[in-house]
Amino acid sequence: MKGSLTLFKIKDIEIQLHISWIIIFTLISFSMASGFLPANYPDLQLYLYWVFGAGIAVFMLLSVMLHELSHSLVSKKLGIDVKTITLFIFGGIAQMDEEPDNPIKELKIAIAGPAMSIFLFVVFSVLAYLASMMGSSNIVQGALSYVGSINLILALFNLVPAFPMDGGRVLRAIIWHIKGDLTFATRIASSMGDMFGYFLIFLGLYWAFSGDVVNGIWFVFIGWFIKNLSESSYQNMLMNDMFTKIHIREFMTEDVVSIERSISVEKVIREYFYKYKYNKKKDPYSRSCY
Repeated sequence: MKGSLTLFKIKDIEIQLHISWIIIFTLISFSMASGFLPANYPDLQLYLYWVFGAGIAVFMLLSVMLHELSHSLVSKKLGIDVKTITLFIFGGIAQMDEEPDNPIKELKIAIAGPAMSIFLFVVFSVLAYLASMMGSSNIVQGALSYVGSINLILALFNLVPAFPMDGGRVLRAIIWHIKGDLTFATRIASSMGDMFGYFLIFLGLYWAFSGDVVNGIWFVFIGWFIKNLSESSYQNMLMNDMFTKIHIREFMTEDVVSIERSISVEKVIREYFYKYKYNKKKDPYSRSCY
């Protein structure tokens, strides 16, 4: 993806950070430092709010990365290569060489991400509990609990049966397995993606006009992104399906007339172009010359 910086590699998968992530990092840090943390943990120095706010943003980035990495590692294990994982403003996206060729692979890849997010929810919840047992400050416990909750929300949100989200891919895999028709399954899952996208857009507009402008606009953008990605994913699948049924021989000229390079242009026009090219308009099976 253009505008991305490669951070490092894991199992030959490039982890890239898109410049748009700076926006979400800034918004999360600001929201935490100026709103959530002071409201729940008052009387602390200002710099601590910003340190913990930035820390929460970084852990959220790592959570999204691990979510996408889980998809990618399962894909590679199933024989589908993954080149890059790009973290951007709306989350993360893995660049796979190809789509799964059967519903079981699709299902395994799809559930890997939410499974990782649920695992991280458990890990951060346990860490928050241990922090409280060891007498750590309330803000440390709160930050760990918050990151854990975000991972649970990430898992549940991605399990919504709206393609191309993880839940939509699970839905597609199930329909594909039952019907044996990938196109039909994708159409159903994509229609769910469209409806969910519109739902988020209308919900965001409602919140925006109700006074919660920031969250409202954010949901509008997420809904718009999901709707467009759902539609484009379905169209790409239709194009790929169409091209797999077309063979190059259908566009080739089998009976080709060759021309000696020593022949004059006048003779080429008179004895070849006139004879073959013009006849081709009348006879689709006439020969072409090169």
